[in-house]
Amino acid sequence: KHSKIFVVIIMSLFIFSILFSGCAVVAEEETTEKVEEEIVETKEEAEEKTEEPEEEETEETDKEEQKEIEPEPQKEETGQFFVNAILKSYDLNNNALVIEQLINEPNETEVGPNLELAGNYKVTRSVLIRKEGTEEEYQKQISLDKVPLGTEVGIKVEDGKAISIISQFFIDAASTADIQEVNPENEFFINAILKNVEGNTIKIEQLINEPNETEVGPNLELAGDYRVYISVVVRNDEGEKEYVNEASLGKIPLGSEVGIIVNKDGQARAIIYSMMVE
Repeated sequence: KHSKIFVVIIMSLFIFSILFSGCAVVAEEETTEKVEEEIVETKEEAEEKTEEPEEEETEETDKEEQKEIEPEPQKEETGQFFVNAILKSYDLNNNALVIEQLINEPNETEVGPNLELAGNYKVTRSVLIRKEGTEEEYQKQISLDKVPLGTEVGIKVEDGKAISIISQFFIDAASTADIQEVNPENEFFINAILKNVEGNTIKIEQLINEPNETEVGPNLELAGDYRVYISVVVRNDEGEKEYVNEASLGKIPLGSEVGIIVNKDGQARAIIYSMMVE
């Protein structure tokens, strides 16, 4: 009887030991898995913390690069530009110009042949005297009718209207021309308003300054060897200096006063257009 009881106790202890060892193994596996999970989580957190500054640095770097490549703000367009053109005609009653634009640049702004004058437009005559490697410029406000038709002008345009017109004369002081004096035996000098040019004839309005002055008709023929001169008189503190250059008849604005030397055949052999600048 005791031996049976002993056997039962031994078997119970054996079974208990087996169960206990299984539970221990399960607990150990769960503990190991938990520890591994904690290690993984800790590693991931450490990596995230390590990566965060890199992201901030990357963002700051991107901002700096973006700042570097951002274009500078452009100035607002004023609507002004400058063109060179041949002045073909003008209509002061309708404030309009007819021009032939001279395109000097491939991207130059183009305007049509009909250009409106702004209400406050200005006309400037610029005389540029070149001498001894230097240039002297003299400017004077004039009326539009003093600008020769068919000559080149500079036009400043704003909002599609001409606000400034510049008529420029170039005088080369190194090649000053001499005007042959009037021969009192068979020539005479008159002052006149140049009204028109038609072929080899000029239409004038003679200005009679003397009671015994020789008069000519309104139509005066040009001599075969006639010359046109532009005389610029510069007046400053040093006194007066005259520069005379030969020019074409088209450089003289219609309606301008001119001096004319008439030869023995009653033809105009010299036409002189004078300007005074200060």
